[in-house]
Amino acid sequence: FWGKLSVKSITKNNVYTDFFDLLVILRLTGDSCSLQNLSWVKKERLWVMRILTTKTLAGLVITGMALVMVPFNLSADNGVTTARLFGTDRIGTAVVVSSTGWMTADTAILAPAADANLVDALAAAPLAGKASPILLTEKDNLNSTTKAELQRLRVTKVFAVGAINQTVVDQLNAIGGITVTVLKGEDRTATAAAIAAKLINPAGSFVVGYGALADALSVASYAAANNYSILVANPDGSLPASEAAFKGANVNIIGGPSLVDDIAGATRHYGTDRFATNKAVLNALVYNYDKVYVANGTDAHLVDSLIASSLAAKSGAPIVLCDAGGAAAASDVQAKLAANAVVTALGGSTIVSENVLNEVAHKITENHAISIKDFTFTPAVLTVSAGSTVVWTNNDSTTHNIKSSDFNSTDLAPGDTFEFKFEKTGTYNYSCGIHPAMTGQIIVK
Repeated sequence: FWGKLSVKSITKNNVYTDFFDLLVILRLTGDSCSLQNLSWVKKERLWVMRILTTKTLAGLVITGMALVMVPFNLSADNGVTTARLFGTDRIGTAVVVSSTGWMTADTAILAPAADANLVDALAAAPLAGKASPILLTEKDNLNSTTKAELQRLRVTKVFAVGAINQTVVDQLNAIGGITVTVLKGEDRTATAAAIAAKLINPAGSFVVGYGALADALSVASYAAANNYSILVANPDGSLPASEAAFKGANVNIIGGPSLVDDIAGATRHYGTDRFATNKAVLNALVYNYDKVYVANGTDAHLVDSLIASSLAAKSGAPIVLCDAGGAAAASDVQAKLAANAVVTALGGSTIVSENVLNEVAHKITENHAISIKDFTFTPAVLTVSAGSTVVWTNNDSTTHNIKSSDFNSTDLAPGDTFEFKFEKTGTYNYSCGIHPAMTGQIIVK
């Protein structure tokens, strides 16, 4: 066990009482487990739970979020583990991220949860930096789950950014002991300027297009970790005069010339779409790769990147944007992953699929592996998602190879492997060129 706790005794199969702010890490080794008695289970899994309660574990209820039990998959072929952070909704996910990264925090950033208002808060990551969580609420009412998290953190200062209205400010003030600073302007450029004005001696800046929220979130963790402001161009691509004073010494443009005009002395990073731009950013900037976060980069889920930006900043980690088909930056990230790195998905498996998470982690799961043995490919037919990597392993006593119109291996001696990444949907037939009667099929959906 690790964490802050107050107990009269710690004994297997007892009900634990009087726990508070307890981070529990269990190596599970029994046959069954119940939260009431914490008996041990026999599973090769590592579970991490943050218990946000002041009384009995048996009565644990956390409103608005799922019980935080994040399984770390330890079976990656390259030593990399995978994990997830998520709640029952985006507000709950923000609380999970906060409780994962902070036992206490003097300051918190409060942003509006709705997609329509989120763009006004896109510059919030640098303000959060490494020290402050980013929480969400409805713009006209302080969410009860968020309120409870602010109280747990013992926050004394809240920056309310973007479309948060006076009702929420009043509710924050009513908690007691909290000073609220409202940061918003008449439009998103003015809000970005108001946020940038709170940064102390910014080292540089990232200038993004007026509607390019995804591009801003590609650089959010770096900006938070390195005290860079995020500035927003006018709709015509020009940099507003109100933001010019906050550029700093190192100016970076994120996005193409159609989004942001050239700025003297600035370096531009962009690709053909938001995912290619994310790849360009990750290749251009220096991150630590002992931790990596993977977020859905489509419009409906961009909020996950925002709320995780300060958590990622704590370790200097990148945020990889993906969609259902994969992540453009996956192969580049794979080459940089540290031994025993942890790759964490932001959201459940319907938001960031297991296939995408495994792709970024370069983790070969059983259903992406094909064994060659007894002159047979097993399984003979394998269905995978686009972007998946399939690995063939020669477990036979003789040499084989893989031949197809789309991919070919060299001769594989016993114990050798061959892998191929399937980027496009379709049906791929293959055989062994040495033993043509050996055939197999990959179906990519």
